[in-house]
Amino acid sequence: MSSGTVKLQDLLILNTAVVSNIWTARGVYEDAEDVILTGENVTDGALTYTIEVTDDLDPSAAGTWSTLQDAGADFVPPLQGKSKALPRAALAATGIRARISGAATANRNFGASKRYVAAVAF
Repeated sequence: MSSGTVKLQDLLILNTAVVSNIWTARGVYEDAEDVILTGENVTDGALTYTIEVTDDLDPSAAGTWSTLQDAGADFVPPLQGKSKALPRAALAATGIRARISGAATANRNFGASKRYVAAVAF
């Protein structure tokens, strides 16, 4: 087994929106051991952010989403200029997205990278 690190697609909340694009397990993080989020442009006054997960077979905006919790409290993604590991339990979800408590006043994004383990062929 070998491991590597790769940049992931940002979780991007567009101006006036309240939810980001969706990461699907199959398309983004299925092989991830760890995911790190970085608050790249997430300053929006008193508004707050959460991470949502789904177990829908085919995650979509119209699906059923739940706020991710860690140690009994809502998981709060990192602030502007900070990084934070996504709880590993989130990687068992079929979809992940970010949510803001009110309409974003500009595009807001969380950068991300993952550490993964890949099988080595002999």
